[in-house]
Amino acid sequence: MKSLLNYILESKTFKCYIMIGYPGSGKSTWIKNNLSKDVEILSKDLIRQDLGIIKDQNVKAIGNNEQEKEVKNIYHEKLEKLLKEGKDFVIDNTNIGSTLTNILNKIKYHNKTSINKCQSIGVNIKTPIEVCMKRRKNCIPEKVYTQMSQSFKYLTSKDVDKVINVEYDNNIKESLDNNLFWKIDKYFEKDDQERKDFYDLVDYCRKQTSFNKKDIEEYLKEHPFKNLKKFIDFIDDVIKQETDNRDYTYILTVIIKQIIMSKTDKYTNKKEEA
Repeated sequence: MKSLLNYILESKTFKCYIMIGYPGSGKSTWIKNNLSKDVEILSKDLIRQDLGIIKDQNVKAIGNNEQEKEVKNIYHEKLEKLLKEGKDFVIDNTNIGSTLTNILNKIKYHNKTSINKCQSIGVNIKTPIEVCMKRRKNCIPEKVYTQMSQSFKYLTSKDVDKVINVEYDNNIKESLDNNLFWKIDKYFEKDDQERKDFYDLVDYCRKQTSFNKKDIEEYLKEHPFKNLKKFIDFIDDVIKQETDNRDYTYILTVIIKQIIMSKTDKYTNKKEEA
């Protein structure tokens, strides 16, 4: 029979981060900027990608009833597996209603039946719903947000062991820059040629004393930008430009000006040429 000392030495604590926030609130960005890459991400969207329901990682989608039932089953299996493994993980979903209740109940049950205790950490991303709706206006209907709001709630110390509140501040330019640069890196991570074409365009604009939409239109006639619309749709929830008839070239101009104004030399091919 093991002594109490051995029991204590063999037990350990691991963390489960529970993200709370509407689609477009910045949950994934917070994870990227604050958690180690070793922290496994449990996300229904990632499961949908694995199942082929989401064919483009830049576009949100849900499946039919049968597909969503499979997503739910896989999600619960993964959650139980992660709890048993006892390694830090994060649940990157909106996490509302019965879904949230199920998470909290599973953690409580685990802690009652296992020597490896799970510390629950609620991360409340407090971006206003109207801001989230604006960011996702091209892919998530307003009625979806309305439905979510009926059972939406932030976690408190009564629900979890620790609470992290991330307040929204639209006046922090550094936050905008970090979000923009992260989105650009994410978009180009699998296409070196497309990344190079973008860097060449940024370098071209850097050399101009000033540039505008017409300058970029002239440049693009001789140097076509591959998948321009796809790129803009992925980035524009950060820039949040409202234009008539979805003026992609204008939004691209705004993005490049944002990069140059940040005075970063990250987006350039000059280093490769040296």
